[in-house]
Amino acid sequence: MINKKFFKYKYRDIFLLIRIWNNLRNKRQYSIIRLLIFQVLSGFLEMLSLASVVPFIYVITNPENIIDSFIIRDLILIFNIESNASLITLITIIFVFLIIISNSIRLYNLWLTNIIASKITSDFSTKCYANKIFSSYEDHLNSNSSDFIGLITNYIIKTTDFIYSFLQIIYSIIILFSLIFTLIIYSWKIAFSCLIIFSLFYSLIIIKFKYKLNQNGIEFSKRNDFQIRIIQESLGSIRDIIVNQRYKLFLQFFEKNDRKFRTIIAQNATISGFPKYILEAIGIVFIALTAYIYVINKFETYYIISLLSIIALGSQKIIPSFQMIFYSWSTMQSTKQVVIKVLKMVEKPRSKDLTFSKNKRFFFNKEIMLKNINFKYKFSQSKTLNNINLKISKGDTVGIIGKTGSGKSTLLDILIGLLNPTSGNLLVDNLDVHQNESLYLWQNIISHVPQNIFLTDSSFIENIAFGIDLKDINIQRVKLVSEYVLLDDFINSLPAGYYTKIGEQGSKLSGGQRQRIGIARALYEQKEILILDEATSSLDSNTEVKIMNKIKKLSNNMTVILITHNENSLNFCNKVFLISNKEISQKI
Repeated sequence: MINKKFFKYKYRDIFLLIRIWNNLRNKRQYSIIRLLIFQVLSGFLEMLSLASVVPFIYVITNPENIIDSFIIRDLILIFNIESNASLITLITIIFVFLIIISNSIRLYNLWLTNIIASKITSDFSTKCYANKIFSSYEDHLNSNSSDFIGLITNYIIKTTDFIYSFLQIIYSIIILFSLIFTLIIYSWKIAFSCLIIFSLFYSLIIIKFKYKLNQNGIEFSKRNDFQIRIIQESLGSIRDIIVNQRYKLFLQFFEKNDRKFRTIIAQNATISGFPKYILEAIGIVFIALTAYIYVINKFETYYIISLLSIIALGSQKIIPSFQMIFYSWSTMQSTKQVVIKVLKMVEKPRSKDLTFSKNKRFFFNKEIMLKNINFKYKFSQSKTLNNINLKISKGDTVGIIGKTGSGKSTLLDILIGLLNPTSGNLLVDNLDVHQNESLYLWQNIISHVPQNIFLTDSSFIENIAFGIDLKDINIQRVKLVSEYVLLDDFINSLPAGYYTKIGEQGSKLSGGQRQRIGIARALYEQKEILILDEATSSLDSNTEVKIMNKIKKLSNNMTVILITHNENSLNFCNKVFLISNKEISQKI
């Protein structure tokens, strides 16, 4: 009975390659087939170029007896050659032509291999990114962003190396057997001696280092993830590091991990490259012994020179082919752990594609109802929300208050549709928005302003009209909403006005200015529902009152939901709900 665990381990590389093939687009599969055709052609030309060495050396070293060769006799008849000089010229031209064509095809194969590998990994990279952003909100909450950043950067590069290495192995095997076949024609003993010696040498090395390369691949993955996590966490908490003088601690973490990380890379590079130098020495010794044997046995000088020439040229091509096979194999062994992670992300099923007809829209005419909502996070043992019932009428301005950790943000995420309730229903005009594509149409009429606003290192106009191509931005609307949030005077005072760069995450702005950009962004979208999640916490009371008054005057039909700790903000609300002990009650 076959041990399934052993079988799976033994042929894991094959399974991995099958998974890669199954995830390729059709045109990438056709490109690989085309590449294989060119590789076979290249192998045939290598065989011809190597085979042409003997007649070329024969003519050069033995011009008096060139007529004795049947190949040369055929050339004389085909081209109607009448002199030795013409024959030598013809054979030289043929030899040079074959060498040039053969190497040109090899160069084209190199270019095509690199292009195909890069396009495949570009497809994988894009698909990984798409699968990530199409993941459910809860998946995002349960995953670590540094792991994905490592995957989409370093791991994708390693996947390119893996695919390129496999294509190089195929090509090197084709070239190798073409060369061996050519040597067999002239001396089968020498051909098989080369094959046995070199194969045995590399087989022993593979047995010796396979486990080490696999372990290095696993360790590389761990160290890479940890390094990105250190960078991300240290930069994200740079204020605390400066204030609390934690420089040395983070530096020690980084240095210790980075040294081990670079050592693994160095080990893999050494293992992959060192056989070449040993094999070159073996090749020279092999040529010397062959020459010795043929001289001792008193073969003709021109024959020995011709044979040694084809062995030397063959070895010059055979040794790099063997080395490329081993180097590519070792690269695949050291990178396959990260390739497995990339394929896992490529094959990850999407929750749903956010695609729906732009002609469709969600009609919100009467009321929003949360009916018997219960929610528990996957990593939690207890409920976050318990039997929540809430009714919001169109045009209401609703305040939701509660202590930190009471479940306000979770309730908001359910209301927006980011989280699915464990039980219960989100109803809008008695329609369950989680049915069909209603959820995405529902989200399309909501503008959400969080407490911490994401800002890009671009201009005011691009951050307010966020995600819209610069040429499509309605500048007048940008200026209008900037007036609503009391930003226009400040922006106009700057030399570049609305085209002023605000720095990474708005580093050139105050907290209140960043929040006002977030509110302006929401107002620019002109949605029916505006949700402010602690979005005015950095504003002084006077500014907050002015902005809220302007929002109220925008449209009587706009529904505003306000999450706040500020009691003054509740003055704008016609309904206020309190969340306490995982339950909700209406205060007004």
